[in-house]
Parts: sequence; C-alpha cells; structure tokens
Amino acid sequence: FDALWVAALDDERWPAASRPHPFIPHALQRQQQLPHASAARELDYAQTQLDGWRHATRELVLSYALGSEERSRAPSPLLAPWLQAPQAVRVNAWPAHWQAQLDAARCQSLDDACGPAPLAEAVLSGGTAVLGDQARCPFRGYALHRLGARPWQSAGYGLQPRDRGELTHRVLERLWAQWREQAALLALTDEDCAAQIDRAVDTELARVQQLAPQRLGAQLRALEHERLCALVAAWLALERQRQPFRVLALEAQESEVAAKTTRFEDLQLRLRPDRIDVDAAGRRIVLDYKTGARKTPPWADGRPEDPQLLLYALTEAEVGAVAFARLVAGQVELQGVGSDEHFGDGIKAYHAERATRDAASWSALHGRWRGELATLAGEVRSGWAAVQPKQPRVSCQDCGLHALCRIRDQVSLDEGEEVAT
Repeated sequence: FDALWVAALDDERWPAASRPHPFIPHALQRQQQLPHASAARELDYAQTQLDGWRHATRELVLSYALGSEERSRAPSPLLAPWLQAPQAVRVNAWPAHWQAQLDAARCQSLDDACGPAPLAEAVLSGGTAVLGDQARCPFRGYALHRLGARPWQSAGYGLQPRDRGELTHRVLERLWAQWREQAALLALTDEDCAAQIDRAVDTELARVQQLAPQRLGAQLRALEHERLCALVAAWLALERQRQPFRVLALEAQESEVAAKTTRFEDLQLRLRPDRIDVDAAGRRIVLDYKTGARKTPPWADGRPEDPQLLLYALTEAEVGAVAFARLVAGQVELQGVGSDEHFGDGIKAYHAERATRDAASWSALHGRWRGELATLAGEVRSGWAAVQPKQPRVSCQDCGLHALCRIRDQVSLDEGEEVAT
C-alpha cells in the first residue's frame, strides 16, 4: 500500500476475545492452535497482523476511538511502543500530500433513490417476487429484478435449504401429477402410498445426484431420502383429512410452457402457482408450499413480503381460499384464509381471522389486497429504488446485497454484528 490506516484498535477488540468452538474439546483446540481457541492464540494472531501492516507500507497510522456508546475506550496494549499522550486527529496534522489531495477533490452528489421506469410491455423477471422484494426494500427489488444483481453464493457442502425446498416441491408435483384428486390418494393403502413416496423421492434425489454428484454422497443421500419420505408422508396424512378436492393445476405443468403472463396494475408478471385445487363446490384453493421458517402471512401484512397468494386470488377466477402448505419437520400444517369456514382445518374463514375480521366481505378483503399490491406495483412502475428496508435487521438478514446498497452507512448496529450475510 502507498499508505495504510487501521482503525478500531482498542483494548476490547484487538486482540479479540477468545471464542473456542463449542463442539470441539477446548484442550484439543488449544493444543492444535485452532483459530479463536485461546487468548494466547488471539494475541499471537494480532501480533502477526501488526507485523504484516508494518511491512505492507511505509506510511502506517494505527488509531482507536476515545469513546463509543457512552463509554470511554483505551488503546490496545500492542500499541504501547508507539503510544504517546492521546490526541484527537486534526486536519492540519495530516501529511501534506494528504491535505493536497483533499483540497483538490471535487465532490458530486446524485440522488439515486429513483431509477428509470420499466418499459410498458417489459415482462419483469422474478414473477411475484418483484412485488415481494419491493416490499422488503425498494433497493432490493430494483437491484434484483431491474439490474440483475445477484448476491455472492457462499460455498457449502451437501444440500442447501433452497435445494431441499425444490426437492420437496418436485416430489409433491410428481405424486399429484399421478393422482390428480384426493380420491386417488384415499384409495391407496398405507403400504402402497409409502412405496409411491419412496419412488418419487428416489427419482428426484437421483436427478440431483446426476447434476451434482459431489454434493450428494451415498450416506447423505440415504439421510435425505429418509428425511424427505417422512416429511411428505406427514403432509399427505394431512391431505387425507381435507375436504374432497381435485388438483386443477401444478407448477410443473405450467413450466412445460411459458408461465402465464398476467398484467397487474400496468406491470407484466409471470405467474406460476405451486398448486391450485378445486373443491366439490367448484371453488378454487390456491396453495403455496413453504419449507422454511414461519413468517407473517401476507393477509396480515400491510406491505406483504410473500404476495403470491394474494396476487393469485386477484387474478384467478372463483378463488375461495388461499393457504400456505407448511412442510417443516414438526410443523406440517395448512395456514390460510377463505370465504367461509367450510374448507377444513387450517383454513379459517376471513371473518374468524384476527387480521382480516374487519373486512365487510370476501370481496372487500380482495379490494384491500388489491390496494396493498397496487402500492407496491406503483413503486416498481416509477422505478423507486431507495434503500429503505422494511425492518432493517430482518429484511437485510438474507439479502446479500449490503455491499451494493451500503446499508451500514444508514443503519446503526450493535458492534460486531453483521447486517446481512
């Protein structure tokens, strides 16, 4: 480096406190000098850092803050050989060539909270996620679906949560593509049903293993097979208890051709629901499979982050209920709202659900949803891209775009805590 300035070298953070791994014997960690195993290991690492900085540049500044969060700070003991009486850095104390660069600098400000509007006939990528990401943060929505930005994918071993979610979707699609109606499921014995689940799971795991054999070894595949068979069996046990239905549409069928393009509030979006059932009365039930952590349902959120169910209810004919099909070990359930109480367990009548009971009718509730989604669509149409996360710690947790939006410049965080990963 021509010059190097290292900040935050106070006695609390440098050397760092030891943080031994909780699942490895501490004595073994100290013996093998594993990272963060002991205070001595952290001291040695900090000294190595210091030696590296000293050899990396001819001009080195080591600094620490005098105070932070209403408490005073002290310099790291490693700074003792060079430490003099602490003094605040003054501009005129900077090297002359630094000051010359500052004097010659010219700054220009640009308000980039709004970008170009999408073309009128453009079909935005991402489907309903265009509105969901806009709800989480306008910048996230713009960066993902207009700029095509993608977070850096970290390397990992085996299947990731997204892979497991896709596997679950494909197994259920494969099964219901055969059965088509609840009566076919009810006609199966427990042994026959288990055998069909086993074959569907094995087929999908074989597909994954063929695509990426290094990620799914024999033992891992066996464990994943057991996990997925148990999860699907638990879900189908619930499906057996539902009111009679037949499957009208599946995501796999839609993917065989271009997904249906729908115009909503002057936006062109591709919609592909996970599944649409129809009951004995001809009413449609839109299902969305969820294999992750429970979140606020869209009908209870004025700025819905998962708007797909609401959008399908507004664009499909004769929708009587919308529901999440939750497939999480120990939490296999239906969670939804409908026009009345006759859809079975897990799907409440809208007037019995706390978040929607104030609606005058099922149609009036649709009008509320249309207004909420129209607000998001209006932001997308106008190119609104401000860095305004709905809930900074939650909305930014799984975003991965924080280096692009520089959220840390706007949001105060506890020291040492990451905004996003």
